[in-house]
Order: sequence, then structure tokens, then C-alpha cells
Amino acid sequence: MAPNEKPGVIYEILCTCSASYIGETGNSLSHRYEQHLNCLNRYKNALDDQRGLGIKRRGRPRKLQPNEAMDEAIKASAIVEHASRCDGQLYPNVIANEPDFRLRKIKEALYIRHNVVINRDKGTE
Repeated sequence: MAPNEKPGVIYEILCTCSASYIGETGNSLSHRYEQHLNCLNRYKNALDDQRGLGIKRRGRPRKLQPNEAMDEAIKASAIVEHASRCDGQLYPNVIANEPDFRLRKIKEALYIRHNVVINRDKGTE
């Protein structure tokens, strides 16, 4: 099984500008990275709508105004907050495998504390 497909990982998402985000998930890295990208796409779609570049879609109208959707996406992810100001490419990488939830949270906190990261939290106390 590929490292990106194993559940229970501590991961890093590295931007080409050298910014780094460290996180953990009980799912696979590919699943969690897809969640981050979906949040980023919501931000970019709302930005396009705000600029009047949005594609006319069939179906029900959006629930949120573009600026509200952008704020919500930024609040949901430090990666979206960074990507909203940077045009760099994002690359996911598994740092460590850890199936135990508590140990995974501890390891994540240690990696966050001992590295320069864009995470909002600086490791759990």
C-alpha cells in the first residue's frame, strides 16, 4: 500500500514558496489532501463569483454570498489562508505513520513546535 493511502498519518503540505503546514488524520493523506483542495476550490469559486467571472450554474442558487463563502473557507483551513495570498504549488508528504489517535496528536504537536509552519495552532499543550 502506498504511503499516501495508509490511514493514520502525520503529514506536511509544502508550498513551493517554502511555507509548510503540518497536520494529522485518521484517514489517508490522499483523502485529507482532497478535503484541503475542496476547501481551496470553494474559495477560488467564490472569488471568481465576486469578480463576476463565475460560471453560470444550473440548479439551486448558492446559499452564501461570495465574500461570506471566502471568509468561511479561510476560517476552515490555514492552507486556504496561505494559498489565497500565494500562487505556489502545494505538495503533500507523509511525515510519519501512527495508528493510535493520542500518539498521533502528540507527534503532530511536536512536529509543529519544532518546525516553522503556517499552522494556526502551535501544537497542543
